[in-house]
Amino acid sequence: MKTNIIKTALLIISIFAMHACQDDFLDLKLKNYQTSENYFTTEASALAATNSCYDPIKGRGLFGINFQYFFYPADDRILFETPGQEQLLYNAESGSIGGNGSNFALWDCIYRGVFRANMALEKIPPIEFKAANEPLKQRYLAEAKFMRGLYFFYAKILFDTPPVILKVLKNPSETVTNATSEQIWKQIASDLKSAVEVLPDKYDDANVGRATKGAANALLGKAYLYQQKWDSAKIYLKKVIDSNTYELIKAQAETKEDYIAAYQCNFTPKELKVGARVYKAENNKESVFEIQNSDNTEMGYPNGEWSPGNGSDGSLLSAWFCGVTGYKNVCPTAEAAAIFEVGPVALSLAKDPRFYANIFTTADTLSKNPASKYYNKPWITAYAPATGQGVGLKKYYWPVHESVTAAPYFDPNNWRLIRYADVLLMYAEASLQLNNDADGSGLVQMNEVRKRAGMPILTALTPDAIIRERDVELFGECLRYHDLVRWSLLPTPWVVPENLKYLSGYYKKGRNEYLPIPQSEIDAMQGDLVQNNYWK
Repeated sequence: MKTNIIKTALLIISIFAMHACQDDFLDLKLKNYQTSENYFTTEASALAATNSCYDPIKGRGLFGINFQYFFYPADDRILFETPGQEQLLYNAESGSIGGNGSNFALWDCIYRGVFRANMALEKIPPIEFKAANEPLKQRYLAEAKFMRGLYFFYAKILFDTPPVILKVLKNPSETVTNATSEQIWKQIASDLKSAVEVLPDKYDDANVGRATKGAANALLGKAYLYQQKWDSAKIYLKKVIDSNTYELIKAQAETKEDYIAAYQCNFTPKELKVGARVYKAENNKESVFEIQNSDNTEMGYPNGEWSPGNGSDGSLLSAWFCGVTGYKNVCPTAEAAAIFEVGPVALSLAKDPRFYANIFTTADTLSKNPASKYYNKPWITAYAPATGQGVGLKKYYWPVHESVTAAPYFDPNNWRLIRYADVLLMYAEASLQLNNDADGSGLVQMNEVRKRAGMPILTALTPDAIIRERDVELFGECLRYHDLVRWSLLPTPWVVPENLKYLSGYYKKGRNEYLPIPQSEIDAMQGDLVQNNYWK
């Protein structure tokens, strides 16, 4: 593939080949030298190839920082410290979009992931496994297919017509072309359906975080939702629900602290305690697929602190987005704080319990851990960017992260990429769109999400109800912009993004539905790859 992303790697391959042809001159052979041609021969190397597929998704170019850098401020609920990001001021030459081989770019990280998945799918089949381990081999291949489907999903929703690459490209002169929407959606479905047949429902503790059957079905349902194929979306999302593998984390007692903790534990690195009651945090029953982070410094510090997924095991989210220890780049709008309904009267909450897990106000303390230097210290408006909103982004940044080295590197908090609550809300939406929720099952699942928060159940499922509930439940999870886009593309649009406050004047219909394909990638493909129609 003659793109900037892996062009260097291909040149290295060529150099190896040239030196191999000059053995008679050097009369020297390297012993024990491993290449992609001789490394993949053992079960251990198959596991390494599989594990490598997960690395780019947590990298700096995706969910280690850059995805949030784009899609926190891209919606109408969060503002950026400087105007460029929230005003959608990017183009085909923006380095953070890609095409420069950087690990800090969306396109580059996505196709690095595709490359690794293709490598696993090519190199693992010839490896001889012990007969008893043959199911393990098939699982490795299923994991690689899931990850490739996941990377293609983000390639599609971000760039519209990116290439579908299904092999390891070794010739530096080889070029690729755009896929049609139909082609890339078809490939996503093919990869995920193949993975579903093999992946387990869950893993032991040593393998937690790997792709599961539920994750593949959830992503399939989501892919069909984006295509407006409501019947298929409902089928695959229902498979997740009917698996009985997942459940919403619910309050263990009728107190306001319990209702807040039941939701908030989904965004903290460690369990939350309310008295003797414990709310499990990472990889709990509500997690369908999450990106595994840790504060392990063995691989990175002091030179890898800026390289999640490459030089360290943690993300850079606290470094960029926590107003207390980081650069205070983002904060919610005052309007975002106002979307939360009045809380349950019986719990003496002024607002929906989810408000207290999503939004920092001056009533908050930064940590409840007596060993923390932030113990009982108040959140103050100075921790937010100078936008005059008076609130801060709390989800994922409470309690305030303290690094084991130089704060706030190596943020260990896992990013929950697919939550069960999202599955239930997508199911409700598909059911409404399919036949106006004729069987009432969509309303049931919507109300499950509301009941977990202690909020009154709804008596009717409507577009406004779905929009509002996703706004509240999934606030700050970098989903809203993509929701706004897909709702704007409905035959009868549910929303008009260009009319929304904070998007008005910046969002251009027919342009900002997708990002531009990097110009350097187009140039490298010598005309075979062209810009998507939104940015021509």
